[in-house]
Amino acid sequence: MFATGSVATTAGFATFPRNLDFSLFERVEVEINGQIIQQGCNNYGHLGNIIADMSFGVDCQNRRAVLQNGNGPPTNAGALNITASATAVPIAVTNWIGFFASISPQWISTSILGNVRLRLTMASNSVLIANAAATGAAYTLSNIYFTCDTASIDDGQFNQIHQMYLAQGGVYEYVFRQWSSYSSVPTSLSQTTNFSLGAQSLNRVLATFVLGGTAKLGTDYYDVVTCNSPYFTRFAVGSLTINANATTFNLTNWQFNLAGVYHPTYQADPYSAFALDMNSMHLSQDTLGGVTPYMTPANSALSATVNPWTYFVQNFWVAMIELEEGTDNSYISGLDTRGNVAQGWFTTVAGTGTIASPTCLVFCECTSSLLVGAGKQIQLVL
Repeated sequence: MFATGSVATTAGFATFPRNLDFSLFERVEVEINGQIIQQGCNNYGHLGNIIADMSFGVDCQNRRAVLQNGNGPPTNAGALNITASATAVPIAVTNWIGFFASISPQWISTSILGNVRLRLTMASNSVLIANAAATGAAYTLSNIYFTCDTASIDDGQFNQIHQMYLAQGGVYEYVFRQWSSYSSVPTSLSQTTNFSLGAQSLNRVLATFVLGGTAKLGTDYYDVVTCNSPYFTRFAVGSLTINANATTFNLTNWQFNLAGVYHPTYQADPYSAFALDMNSMHLSQDTLGGVTPYMTPANSALSATVNPWTYFVQNFWVAMIELEEGTDNSYISGLDTRGNVAQGWFTTVAGTGTIASPTCLVFCECTSSLLVGAGKQIQLVL
């Protein structure tokens, strides 16, 4: 997807957030022959920022800066100092979460599928970065168009083989990953968020706390650590000045429960979540990938003497567990909850001075199967 983005305000200045290919979308759905194949996952932008921050290293971030809003947001230490709103920003969305990113096999003959539609629900203006004086900040996208790689086999034999196979009762199976989301607004970080899911393969569950809405950190709509909108700030332990009010929060432990089984088997502290996240994303022994450079003192706005753990628990925190074996998209190996829908919950305990009314988000990743038969008949196995 290519577009040109602009931001306008009635006062002050504003610009786009980081990770534009995720941040500007609230929900992404895929429809085939009128049937929703990729169920729209709410809070798509939050999910995308989690994946990007926890797995996109320096080289990847440099490439993405060229593709998405290369002239911002500000990455300097200290206060936000944008002097003009972003205008005529070239945007290229090359990463999609779900169907298009994970379908296996990767090449599909759409002649046996029928119409394939991509439906996008855009994010609210709350995702924008803005200075203290900004009011009425809003973004627009123009010159929108899409491209798609295609392959053509014109000898006729290819389509004939397809039709013969389907006419004999054959069924093609395409597997892909998709996400579902759950949320709650508890009164503190001591809470339990419930969720339930019936799926052939529940692969991964992650949870976090966010500010959302139109929260300011300090005086700006800007997080000087993440160099992003505070809309996407994720927290567990620390202190932030939110809407000019000093706030402290102290999550002491967290734990998932799925179908009566605790994950992990002990009540984990918020700091150990990072190691468990790396295990869940198969990055513990990875020597090439990495997390966002904003998570380390050398690339962030605070003092270089601050322990990197502080950045993680105060601005990037997420808890994650893995329930599958390996990362092969075509290999279904997660927890099967179809016979008995899995009831789950994410429980956290916090000490004194916890932040009031946070938003708790829980995301579940599953492997789904798209079955394609004769006459462009399709069936979705969640």
